[in-house]
Amino acid sequence: MSIRKFDRTFETTNFTIEIDEVNGNGYFEHNRLGDGCAGGLWFEDKILVDYDGVFELPRDVVRVLLEAGHSGDPLVGEEVESEVVDHVAND
Repeated sequence: MSIRKFDRTFETTNFTIEIDEVNGNGYFEHNRLGDGCAGGLWFEDKILVDYDGVFELPRDVVRVLLEAGHSGDPLVGEEVESEVVDHVAND
């Protein structure tokens, strides 16, 4: 059994997000709900190409990914990205 190592760990009030930049994957998990609101993340050159576990990525997760220099493809959606970027810019 191998122990998973992640290059980057992010904490928000509601979520823990960990990313392995070398292998292009990661996960997010709600700090209180655990697996009830969690999922995997897959990247190609810092571009989010897939995720699972939820129908739509939580705003906290999207905000962290954008602030960390990741971008999304149509799975994330332009409306969500714009909304999050505007929210971050107004904070």
